[in-house]
Amino acid sequence: EEWKLPSKEDLETVTKQLGRPPKGIWEVSSRCPSGHPQTLRVHPLKKITTARGGGRGDKPKIIPHPTHYWLTCPKIVAQIGDIERKDGCVRAKNWLLQDEERTRDYKRNHLEYAADRWHSMSKKEAEETENMPPAILRRIKWSGIGGSAWWDNCKCLHQIYAHHLVRKNNIIGRWIDDNFDVCACAKKD
Repeated sequence: EEWKLPSKEDLETVTKQLGRPPKGIWEVSSRCPSGHPQTLRVHPLKKITTARGGGRGDKPKIIPHPTHYWLTCPKIVAQIGDIERKDGCVRAKNWLLQDEERTRDYKRNHLEYAADRWHSMSKKEAEETENMPPAILRRIKWSGIGGSAWWDNCKCLHQIYAHHLVRKNNIIGRWIDDNFDVCACAKKD
């Protein structure tokens, strides 16, 4: 799948939003009504360099990056943080587990997230990933939202809500919308 390189303006904005330059390959996947990046889609493989022999002879290494959708809008990040601090993860999980259909929908959300992540790689990258150690392959191919291995858990509402903003169908994201007043940045005049 093709990745759209960020504009200079988006790179500057995301660097400011995160408080550091973003790492790896990424693109803007949704925008606030104001026009700035709201979420990013992040490539599932990250190339890092490790120093060997006292800092000589850097050796590139590929590591998994299971967070495929990243929430960057500071206003929404703060609001979701407030929900998490008020036991939002526990409340979301309790709500989810009260209904089998909701639980099935959430598992479908995890499957969709894993498929989005897997299909975002080129054919060559996918083939190379198939030959990686089993634990790495599992994290890239089968882990759910934000790398979750437990699909009835709500470990990070930021990642769940980022998925919801991009795909518009995350059951926990809808629960957040129905129960909290999460507001995106206002449209520019």
